[in-house]
Amino acid sequence: MTRTANYRGTALRHRPEIFTSVEAAQLSLRIGGYVKPMWLVLGHSDDDGAEALLVCPADAQRLMRAGYELV
Repeated sequence: MTRTANYRGTALRHRPEIFTSVEAAQLSLRIGGYVKPMWLVLGHSDDDGAEALLVCPADAQRLMRAGYELV
């Protein structure tokens, strides 16, 4: 299986949707009309301002193994 994205050194299957706040990510989940399930993961909040990521369940598992937390 080839991975197509990378978030801070963690290889992911899909490119994550990155939000500057958890509230914005939750709003996107409610009104985004996603066909497949998306999980909300806390990201880093340093220079790029990323605080929340929407990812597929498989990528959420990869990020959790790398030390990230689910919301």
